[in-house]
Amino acid sequence: MTNPLETCPLETSALETCPLETRPPPNSAPGTATPGIAAPGIAAPGTATFGIAAPATAGFATAASATSTLDASPSASVPAALDVTLLQQPSPEPLLPGNAPDSTSTDAPPSHAVASTEDWQAQAALLQRFLLVQPDHLDALQMLGVLHGTHGNPLAAADCFGRACPLSPHDSALRLNLARALHESGQHALALAQYEQLIAQGEADAATWTDRGTVLRKLGRPQEALESYGRALAMAPPHAAAWINQGNLLHELGRFTEALAFHDIALALLPESPTTLSNMAATLEKLERLEAALGCLNQALALDPENPVPWSSAGVVLRKLKRFDASLAHHDRAIALQSYAVSGWTNRALTLNEMQRFDEALESHDRAVQLDPDQPEAWLHRGVTLNHLERHAEAADHYTQAIALQPDFGQAWMNRAISKIHDGRHADALADFDRAFELLPNEPSILVERATALYTLARAQAGNRVAHHADTSTTAGPLHRYERAVEDFGSALAMNDSLAQTWMNRAVVLAELNRVDDALADLARAVQIAPDCPDAHFNAGLLHLSRGDYEAGWQGHEYRFSGMDPQAELHTDLPRWDGKESLTGKRLLVWAEQGYGDMLQFCRYVPIVAARHAGAEVLFEVPPSLASLCATLPGCRVIVQGDPALAADWQIPLMSLPLALGGTDIPASAHYLTADPALVREWRERLGPAPSGLRIGIACSGNPRHKGNAVRSIPLALMAPLQRYGTLYLLQNQLLDEDRARLATQPAISDVGSKLADFSATAAVVANMDLVISVDTSIAHLAGALGKQVWVVLPWVADWRWLRERGDSPWYPTARLFRNPELEGWRVLDGLEKALSGLVAS
Repeated sequence: MTNPLETCPLETSALETCPLETRPPPNSAPGTATPGIAAPGIAAPGTATFGIAAPATAGFATAASATSTLDASPSASVPAALDVTLLQQPSPEPLLPGNAPDSTSTDAPPSHAVASTEDWQAQAALLQRFLLVQPDHLDALQMLGVLHGTHGNPLAAADCFGRACPLSPHDSALRLNLARALHESGQHALALAQYEQLIAQGEADAATWTDRGTVLRKLGRPQEALESYGRALAMAPPHAAAWINQGNLLHELGRFTEALAFHDIALALLPESPTTLSNMAATLEKLERLEAALGCLNQALALDPENPVPWSSAGVVLRKLKRFDASLAHHDRAIALQSYAVSGWTNRALTLNEMQRFDEALESHDRAVQLDPDQPEAWLHRGVTLNHLERHAEAADHYTQAIALQPDFGQAWMNRAISKIHDGRHADALADFDRAFELLPNEPSILVERATALYTLARAQAGNRVAHHADTSTTAGPLHRYERAVEDFGSALAMNDSLAQTWMNRAVVLAELNRVDDALADLARAVQIAPDCPDAHFNAGLLHLSRGDYEAGWQGHEYRFSGMDPQAELHTDLPRWDGKESLTGKRLLVWAEQGYGDMLQFCRYVPIVAARHAGAEVLFEVPPSLASLCATLPGCRVIVQGDPALAADWQIPLMSLPLALGGTDIPASAHYLTADPALVREWRERLGPAPSGLRIGIACSGNPRHKGNAVRSIPLALMAPLQRYGTLYLLQNQLLDEDRARLATQPAISDVGSKLADFSATAAVVANMDLVISVDTSIAHLAGALGKQVWVVLPWVADWRWLRERGDSPWYPTARLFRNPELEGWRVLDGLEKALSGLVAS
């Protein structure tokens, strides 16, 4: 079971535009345009760093300039819109008859303060000087508020409109501008109060209800926001902003099909709006309708080729379509148009990641972080690239930085946990997974990753080589963690039952718990979802073999050459023999595979091929250390791996012979390998007479590179007490460091294994033993193949070849199996000592 690759934040999409309607104040002259402020659009959390880039909040606009600002500017991370139209304010409206000031009066602001000059700061300075003299002048306050709002200073705009409102408490347009300025400056609760006041005054039109919905969304009240947008549409069905905003809120809520319907209507109302097209593309992307999304973005680019948003968004879609060169070109174009957008550099880096150009991706991430070091998404994405470069500790530090900037950033918590797993810190990762799931309770991948960490920890604990008996005092033991892993996988599947990998992973844990029927049911479900999944077929095959169902087991075992961790397949230049073709007059190459134990166990099938196919020449290719021993097999010619290959007509892997021979029964005999008599005599003399009792050959561990070695191995210290029943001879030629140190303190244990050159020599020593006691290693298979009495000490859940529950083996008639009754410790040694005592007494 492997960990899925780390995930990245959910991709944000191009977001909504703003309602743009303004209204004149009471008593205004017909047709007079009144200063107004377009309500801000809703930006995505953070920036659109992964996926379709989000546009900036729309700027302030008067009714006269509203249509020019409908399409929002690019990324939410940019400091301001690119092309905000400068307000051309009309002179203030005349006062009521009889109150008109003369030309020299200071009762009115200077009209040239809002003339056609583009120096808005000069205009603002004139108005501020005027307000020093007339601090409560309504028109001056409104005009100054519009100037501040239009040019990116909503806080100052809110102050001006707030001072103006008491001067004209029933002016709905003024209150609307105040509400929008409060919203734009992030004072959402205060903005909502102003919208509620407009509604209470009966002054709420479709734009007000739309604005109110936008604020409610910002306040995290999406259902009320939807209702507010609904009120706007009930009042004015053609109100495009309400359709756009409601569609994007539905998108944010994950209701993509509903969102698409709203986008359709918005696009019908605004058929040439690049932003509306981009919004639709974002939803189509989420629905995996990538070609349709790309079509919308191409239309947006045709309408506005200088807008970086659709360039960046199209780059994301092209990346998902695996068109990486085109994706990179689109991101480069977006950056050329807007080099200061963090999202552009990050999206470019994500494409470079897909192209395996991680060093270049890191450079783009560096640029993003330089532009905005306070943006958590930039740190997160740079961490992902560092993980690709296997710099996991640095990646974890980056996720920590993202969390410091945004403590509720669930994706950063999850990614930090995964980095810790890559760094071997599984226990530390669990707390991060817990926090990630608190923040993202609907994300099944977090549960899958946490279950995987629990499984790895449990397996490591099950391989505890120190304790004789398990410590059952803790709830953090392997059994508890296996069970928690099963629960987490189950919860993930309850959210999404189409995850074939998760079904398969849960099956692995269930098998560790000896729940074979449940594991097979999960694997059957995985195969149903993904019929071509090799790992599901292979794992099912192993479980069938562990139950003695060889017909199904050998079929599944053939999937060992594909999947996540495939066995290397050799001699593929020759056709594979499947047992059906006649071998008469032909040469068959059987090549050994996997570990020494597998080779010793399955070499029994080689003579059967020769016996069944008279006139065939069978070549058996083995490692050098097995060549002399396997030469004792009848009916075959042994060749050594690495020597020049002999010409052959067919080839077959050794462990595929049972399937090719069509046997469901195991060909067992008293022995099928023979130790060299001369070597047996030589080693009898070298060993000399046993000092006392039985000669007992032992093997307490196997190849340290074997992924299950920790689970199957027993500390030499725990086997040392067997000395009371005879003389111990250590047969293995590889020792773990702690066992080597223990051996130095146990002079009575004879280290024979270090003196053995190959398996012929080992076989000669085994032949001189009265008994072999071994964990599941090649020594156990060698003793069984030689017909020597062998006791095999197995963990709670043993390898498939030892079947389940039984104490004997159909593979080796002289074997006796001792199974550990629990996950941790080696309580099985109590039973083994008792049996050994009985053997000595007899």
